[in-house]
Parts: sequence; structure tokens; C-alpha cells
Amino acid sequence: MDRQMSINLNRTLRIIMVLLAQGVLIYGHFLGHSIFTILAFIGFLAAFLILSRWHYGLVKQEKVAQSKLRLEQRNADRKSGKWVNFKTNGAEYVDANHPYSRDLDLFGEDSLFQYLNDTNTQYGKDILKLLFITDRRDKAAVLRRQRAVKEISAKEGFCETLKTTGMLSKNISQSPAEMVNFFEGNSSLFASSFTGFAARALPVAIALLVALNFIVGFNNALMIFTGLAIIIQVMIFVSLSHKTEAVLKELSKFGGSLDDFGTMANQIKETAFTAELNQTWQSKLPQKWNLKKMTWALSVRNITLLDLVLNILFLWDIHCVCALENMRRKGAKDMRTWLEAIGYFEAMASVAVLPQLNPNWTYPEFDDNLTIQAENLGHPLIEEHDRITNNFGLDGIAIISGSNMSGKTTFLRTVGINLALGYMGAPVCATQFRAPLVDIWTCMKPPDNLKQSISTFYAELLRIKNIIDSERPMLFLIDEIFAGTNSEDRVEGAKQVLLNLSKKQNLGLVTTHDLEVCKTEGFDNYHFNESYIDDEIYFDFKIKPGISTTRNARHLMRMIGIDIKPGI
Repeated sequence: MDRQMSINLNRTLRIIMVLLAQGVLIYGHFLGHSIFTILAFIGFLAAFLILSRWHYGLVKQEKVAQSKLRLEQRNADRKSGKWVNFKTNGAEYVDANHPYSRDLDLFGEDSLFQYLNDTNTQYGKDILKLLFITDRRDKAAVLRRQRAVKEISAKEGFCETLKTTGMLSKNISQSPAEMVNFFEGNSSLFASSFTGFAARALPVAIALLVALNFIVGFNNALMIFTGLAIIIQVMIFVSLSHKTEAVLKELSKFGGSLDDFGTMANQIKETAFTAELNQTWQSKLPQKWNLKKMTWALSVRNITLLDLVLNILFLWDIHCVCALENMRRKGAKDMRTWLEAIGYFEAMASVAVLPQLNPNWTYPEFDDNLTIQAENLGHPLIEEHDRITNNFGLDGIAIISGSNMSGKTTFLRTVGINLALGYMGAPVCATQFRAPLVDIWTCMKPPDNLKQSISTFYAELLRIKNIIDSERPMLFLIDEIFAGTNSEDRVEGAKQVLLNLSKKQNLGLVTTHDLEVCKTEGFDNYHFNESYIDDEIYFDFKIKPGISTTRNARHLMRMIGIDIKPGI
């Protein structure tokens, strides 16, 4: 039978069970209750619960199929450039004060995070963010991440299953802070109090009284006693509902997500890993995820009428809280660690998108030589059919000149973003890439601040001061140095910055339009240029040795329709 037909049939049967249960209650009310009406009501209620569990499984299968289709579409969008429409872009992680993440477009609109992110949990997003800006520059740590990415990217089935499971529930992306706080806490509502004992004992006593009524026959005294017990139970439910609601409200928001967390944990536990980092995180997960039954118990709270009946008859919410507290005592206090482990594998499965979609990219090599050597180096966020690659070597500080739109800024970002990818353990957009382990500093689009009366030029000065003051070896990338001031100050300021930075063991690229800056002694020069055919301008975006000899401002102005006066 088709899955959708099964879902429709299940829905119809559940409606029938509800109507029959209501009909039995109405029949009993007007014509008198009997053992048959009570048993029929219980039977229809049980049938409804069984059908609900069947429906849960059917819906989950349908969601899995839909999630796989969405995942395939996401990969297709990455290849076609439509990834820029992905909803989650990590804008909350943008930090103007970070040494390089803002300038290299790691977070926010049209960013690397937007391109890569396939995480579904909050911990997954946070750990992916940390991978992007990791400051672990020692070779052993970088190579551990690299081996972990290689291993996970080779397990495409594992990546697909982990991602699609995380896509099953919209609630799984919510912050689990309240849930984690509950499991890490020590307070207990019903652990040893008389109320807790009564809450556990009363439903059992009422069940025994009902059974006794059936055995000895319904007599007034016994029925009154049973009624009083039910009234007391209802009073306990009402008096404690505000406490149980405080505990269960946040957990209930996750609904089936608790089960999805468990499924993801089990998928990770059942997968064989050999990379050291993957094994370390895998070992943090529990041997068995014990929240599956609790998932179903909490989901009942979303059915208002059923929740009310179960609380009146069995004090359902109180038993849920007791069960959660018991889970906490048995090890669920480590919930944060479990969720972090799931988040780690989500993050690594997201990074694995790069080698899975780009098998011709290379994993970089790292050594102690302060040089960068790259072949066919390109920007990873430019579609392959539009991407221009360059062979490039850097063993000190170089100045890059060129006319407007020739590719200077893009090249700086290309070098920086690929180095950031390499440090997080990912392959880079090149056929060969060798680099040292250094800090990355950028100064490309320093923001002004009207509230603090900071101009763009002064913001650039502050940024460059931070770069100069850094004591650790670095790669610095400075775009259009001091473009916000007059030409005389710009040339003198640029030269002073270059001389200061050259006193230390640094790698650096500085772009400029000023040919006087390019003539500063002791620095290599590279440039981009353009060509003109039939009054049209063409860029090849290829970096070349030497100083630029072309300018194109007048030509660009003429192209867009601005009248150029002769003799000016």
C-alpha cells in the first residue's frame, strides 16, 4: 500500500476510534454504565493509542523520504549557485572584531557558512562556527581534523542519514538550553516527598478499587470511596500542575526531536570510525539513548483531551517528571556532552560537503617554511564554470596593483578563505596547496561607527594597529590600503605599514592603486590588468609579476554613460 494511502487510512481509523469512544460514553450516560461500556471505552482508547503510534511511524517514514529529496536539492543548488538562497547563513556569528572572519565572508549573506551548513541542531551550528574560526594552529591538531574530515566524507550514506534524521523535526533546531539545564540540575520535585509517594500510589489504588468494584459488584459505599479517591487525585493534579508544567513545557517543545536526537546518537554509535578525533567524540555518547519512550509520553501532552484524561486517571505529567528525574540519576546529566557529540558529527558532515561535491580539490600540506605555494588556486564560492584559478607563490610580503574590477580583492579573499579551510581540516580549491601554520589577519572593509565618531579611515588605522601589534607569525591581507585619505598621506602611510610589518616573520598581501607604494624597496610586486577590444573592457583575472601599467576609471565611466570632458 502507498505510504500516503496508509496515512489517510490511519487518520480515518483514529477518527472512528474517537467517535466510538465518545458514543460509548454517551450511551453509558443515558442508559447506564456497565462493565461492557467501560471495557469498550478502554478498548477504543487503547486502539486510538496504538493507531497513534502507527501514525507516528508512517509520518516519520514520509518525512525521511521528503528530507532526502530536500538534501539532494541542496547539493544541486550548491553546484548551480542557488545556495545563496539558503535560509540559514550564520549571520548571528558575524564579528567585526574577529581577525579575519568578516572580511573573508565566513558568516552572513553569501558566506561560506551559508554554502556548507547542513546542521540541524543548535550545537551543530555552534561547533561548525568554531571550526571556521579555530585558533588551533599546531600541525597535529590540524592533521587530526583533516583525517576526520576525510573519513566522514567517504561515508556518504552516514552523512545523508544523519542529515535527513536531523531534518525530520522543525523543533530540533531550537536551543536545548532549558532541557540541558534540567538534566544538569539537582533539584527534584517528587524524589522523597509524601506528595510524590501519593502521586505514585493513588493511580494504583484507584485501579485496584475499580477492579474491586467489578469483582464484588458495584455498591454505593465502594463507589463513593472510589469517587473520593479520584477527586483527591484530581486535586493533586491541579495543585501540582504549575510545577510539572514548568519542567515539561520546554521539553515538550522538542516533541519527536528527543527521539530524533536518539536516532542520530545511535547512527553515530553504530558507525565504525578509525580517525582519532571521530573516535574521541563517538566515545562521548551513551551506550543506549533512553529517551524514546519519554518522547512518546511527552508527545501525548500535545493532544489536549487525551492529556486531560490521562492526568485525571493516572497523573500522567507527574509520572513523566518522575521518569525524567530517574533518567537524570542514571546518567542523563551528561545530556550537554551527548548533544555536543551529535553536533560535532553534524558539523563534520557539513564540512564533508566540500570533498563530496569537489573530488578534484586537494587537502593542503603544512610545514614550517614561511611560504605559500598553490597551483590552480580558486575561490571556493565561485561556481566552477565561472571560476578563474591562479598559480601563486608567496614567501614574504607582496604588493598587488591593478585597475578597478581587475580581481585584486577577490584574490586576497581567495588566499585567505582557502587557508581558513585548510586549518579547519577541509580540502581547498586548488590542485596543490602548501602553507605554514600562521594566524590570519585581514583589513578589507573596516566598518565606521557613527556612535563612537569613528570614520572608515580611522577604523582602518585601528585595525592595522592590531595587525602590527600581533606577536605571532601571520598572513595579513590588506585591501586598498588607506584608500580613505589623500594620495600623499596614503603613500607615506602605506610605506610605513609595510616597513613595520616586514620587521617580523610575516606573510602578507597588500593591494593598492598607488604606483608609488609599489616602488617601495624590498617587496615583491604583482598585478592584474585588462584588455580593450572594440571599446569593450575584458579582464582575465590572472595574477602576473610586476607593477600594473593600466588604468580604467575613465573607460568604465564612459561605459556606464558618464560624459567625459576633454582636457580634464
